[in-house]
Amino acid sequence: MPATNRQLILAAMLAVGVAAQVVGVGPPAATPRWPASPAVFEVAGWSTGDPGMDSRAGTVFVNRRYMSTDGRVGAVLGLVTSTDAKRVYRAGADVPFAGSGYSISTATEGLALGSSDRSVFLASRAGGSVLVFATHGERRGLVGNGLAGWAFAIFDGLLGRSNDYFEATLVVSLDSESDATARRAGAVLADRVFAQIAEWYAR
Repeated sequence: MPATNRQLILAAMLAVGVAAQVVGVGPPAATPRWPASPAVFEVAGWSTGDPGMDSRAGTVFVNRRYMSTDGRVGAVLGLVTSTDAKRVYRAGADVPFAGSGYSISTATEGLALGSSDRSVFLASRAGGSVLVFATHGERRGLVGNGLAGWAFAIFDGLLGRSNDYFEATLVVSLDSESDATARRAGAVLADRVFAQIAEWYAR
């Protein structure tokens, strides 16, 4: 199907979804699910501790700290999940950083990302820099929080079907903006842990 036709179809789906929201069509309320099993977060070459978890307003926030087994690279994984797509998709992963005084720039140079369904950016301020990998998904997989992700969420609402929407971010500490070791290690960790989280939600 030509790309133009796909865009028209998705635009029509969005229009229908807006109308559905006006008349109150939406998925039934449900408790957000999140992977409590440590195995979902385990990645060879990395150690991780117990998760931190918070729940408020129908949204669950989970975080885990990672350290490479050689002690050279540290990272923090954040997972936000809700049965309400708006709570997860409405803001990009860069928004909290920009709101905290970080300057944001793209950072794909030299990174062999295993998939195009994620974004990566550099967040810098006077105290230092971090590399951030981010992805969005639901039970269908990693769909992003763009047009396709919203279209699927609208379909769920029209069908009255509950889903688990999530955003996963991996924040990698850098010794410097050009810290090639941490960049490469973070890319590998993001590829693996994001795929494992998506696999869990697809069950």
